[in-house]
Amino acid sequence: MKVVFLKESKKENRVSLVPRSFDSIPKNVEIFFQPNIGKSIGYDDESYLVSGFKPIKKSDIKTADIIVKLSPLSKSELRLVSDPKQLVISNCFLVNNAVYLKRLLNEKIASLGIELFHEDNVFPWLIKNETLKSNFVSNDLIKYLSEHNKKDKLTKTLELLERPVLKYLIVNYSYASVELIKNLLVNGHEITLLESNQFYVDVLKNNKVINELLTVHKGKLTIKSYGFDLLNDECKKCDVLVYTTTTPGGIAHTRITYDMIVSVKKNGVFVDLSAENGLCCEAINYPNDKRYPYTMVKNTVCLALNNIPSKFYPKDASDFTCDFILNLLKHFEDNTLDTIKSDYAIKNSMQTFGGNIVSKTIGESLNLKYKEI
Repeated sequence: MKVVFLKESKKENRVSLVPRSFDSIPKNVEIFFQPNIGKSIGYDDESYLVSGFKPIKKSDIKTADIIVKLSPLSKSELRLVSDPKQLVISNCFLVNNAVYLKRLLNEKIASLGIELFHEDNVFPWLIKNETLKSNFVSNDLIKYLSEHNKKDKLTKTLELLERPVLKYLIVNYSYASVELIKNLLVNGHEITLLESNQFYVDVLKNNKVINELLTVHKGKLTIKSYGFDLLNDECKKCDVLVYTTTTPGGIAHTRITYDMIVSVKKNGVFVDLSAENGLCCEAINYPNDKRYPYTMVKNTVCLALNNIPSKFYPKDASDFTCDFILNLLKHFEDNTLDTIKSDYAIKNSMQTFGGNIVSKTIGESLNLKYKEI
C-alpha cells in the first residue's frame, strides 16, 4: 500500500511524519514524503532520506492509496485525488471549514478525520494532544499575553494572573480539563468544574484520579452540574473561565453568552480550548491570529486559539501525531476501499465518502444530511 505524506500549509506548524519513525512503518505500507515536509520543525530532507524514506513529487499523489496531511488539502492537491479508492487522512476541523468540506463532496473524495477516530490505541494521542492545551493555560498563558501587551493594554490582566491564588471556572469535563485541574491544584489555585449532566458529575466523583484530587486538595476543587443560571452565577465569581468539549474532535455547542463573558471578574480571562471545533461564544473573534491574538469584551481578555498544539508545541505534537498516524495505518489492508467498509473504527472516523457526508457528528453540527456507511 502506497502512502504519501504531504508538506503542510503555512498555518500548520506540526508535521505528520518525523525521521525517527521509519522503523514503525507497518509491513504492508510503503511511505513517500514530499520535499521540505519537516522544515518547520528543523528536519531537512536528508534526515528523511538517511532514515529510509523516499521522496515524491506532488504530482504523484494520483498514484497513492492514502494521502496524509494534517491541514486541509489545497485546490491543486485535491485535483490530483482522482481515484474513488484513494483516501485522504487529515484533521477534522471541518466545522469551521465548510468550503473544504464542499470541495471534498464535489470531488467525491473519501476522507477520514483524525479526531473522529476513537479506538483504544488512539487515546494516548488524544491525551497528549489535550495535555498540551492544558499546559498552555497553566504554564504559558502569562508569557503569551506578555508578548502581546501592546501599549500596556494587558498590564492589569497580567497583574491579576500573577496572584498566588486565582479562581478558575472550567466548563465541561475532558482530557484537557483533567490535566489542567492537576496543574492548577499543585500551584494552589481554586477550581470549580461544571458538567452539564448530573450523571457525569456522579461518575467523576467516583473516578479514581478525581477522587484523589478531591481528597488531597480538599476545598480547592468543586464539581457541580450546571444549568444556565448556575453557569451565569459561577462566571461572576471567577478570574479565569476555561471552556472545553467533553470529546476531542466533538462539537463545541454555544453555551457561553456575551453577558457571561462580561461578568467575569474585571481584567479576567476567557480561554476557549475547543475553538477549532466550533466557537462556543459569539462575543469573540474566530480564529485569533497574529493580527488579532486576543479579543477584548469589556474588561475580559478572550482567547480562541485554533490548534494550540501546533501553534505552541509543534515538535512535541509532531512526534506523537506521527506515531498515531502510523498506528492508524495498521488498520488498513491492501484494499483501502474494503477496509473503509469493514473496519468499525475506520467507518466511524470517516468524514466524506462517495460524495456524501458520512459523519453523524459533522452532519448534525452543520445541520446537513448525512449518510452513514
